[in-house]
Amino acid sequence: MPGNLVPGAFLSNPDFNHCDAFYGELEYQGNSCQRAADQLPRGTNRETWLVNSSDSPFSLPLTVGTDGCYVTVEVAGPTTIRGVSVVPNRVRAVAYFVVQQCVVEQNIGGFATQNFGGLLNIVGNPLTDPEDPYPASTTFLTVTVSGPSNRRYAPGNTDPHIPITIGDYLYSKIHALPYGGSLKNLYTVGSNYWISVAQLMDRGGSKTWWETKATEENSGMTYKCDAGLGSPSYPDCSRLAYELPALNSVTLTAGGATFFNRDNCYMALTVGTIIVINWSQIRAALDTLLNLCVGPPLQDPAGGRAFYGPMPRFYNGRKKKRSDLTGMNALPPHVNITVFEQLEPWTNTTGELNSCTWKAVSSGSSVKTCNVG
Repeated sequence: MPGNLVPGAFLSNPDFNHCDAFYGELEYQGNSCQRAADQLPRGTNRETWLVNSSDSPFSLPLTVGTDGCYVTVEVAGPTTIRGVSVVPNRVRAVAYFVVQQCVVEQNIGGFATQNFGGLLNIVGNPLTDPEDPYPASTTFLTVTVSGPSNRRYAPGNTDPHIPITIGDYLYSKIHALPYGGSLKNLYTVGSNYWISVAQLMDRGGSKTWWETKATEENSGMTYKCDAGLGSPSYPDCSRLAYELPALNSVTLTAGGATFFNRDNCYMALTVGTIIVINWSQIRAALDTLLNLCVGPPLQDPAGGRAFYGPMPRFYNGRKKKRSDLTGMNALPPHVNITVFEQLEPWTNTTGELNSCTWKAVSSGSSVKTCNVG
């Protein structure tokens, strides 16, 4: 069979995990997800899990589930492989970890990886060209816990948080260097590249992180993270993004703000002129803002702002097709999205506009200066 057998480099604990409402809202599914994980193969000896083969009791991809919760185990990465060597109980341990971290603690689905460090060892080298062939060591395992309608996705290949993590990893290298120079510049270029790749991807879409190519011409949006906007909850924000209408449009008018929230995560839409915009445009920008600012894998979380720029362009009012939307072209000029942590209770839009929190957000000061006692 084609491909390689990846040696047993897989860890007993996940090396990366991400919880997101995109993989299902599982508020009452803790026991169901536990039972789904219980259905995974057992064993303390290393076994060969063959990919796309029915010749072995340990074959991938593997999906087990019951009562509205499913666990999927699969390999991810750009290299075609024959199989992986891993201890079954270690796979079960990762599944239980995701159930605990995502379902029990946050009431949403998510995924975790094993051997993701093998990929970072390659792409984390600033001299690595993304166009070069990837070795078998960049293959990693993903274990996804999801609702019944969310189990067809392959997050290790298509979730933007994979390239976001690569970009964050390279960014952390920049600040570890004691001085500037060519090496720091290489890390900066690499970090920017992978973050741009993430902006071009859509969770659950067909674009893989290694097939998505970022170029200077792709750029059109600005995303600014701001600790002064507080630390909105990523689970709450992901629920907000997931619940936004996918097809309908909304008319926005100048002179105020339109607010949406899920618990402590608030999104404000402000415009410079009356404009009609698709909800799918808002969601594309919001998803990227959440990936970069609210839920970055390695950086400190914060609120953030999204807008078209830095150079304005004429907006002809045409609605973009959903399939053409990315984090780099989501919004037209005059539309601004701000995601922030609301620290004050409020009851209506008028109260929100006059609240200390919104005054802090709109003036550029910190929401943490507001008295919430």
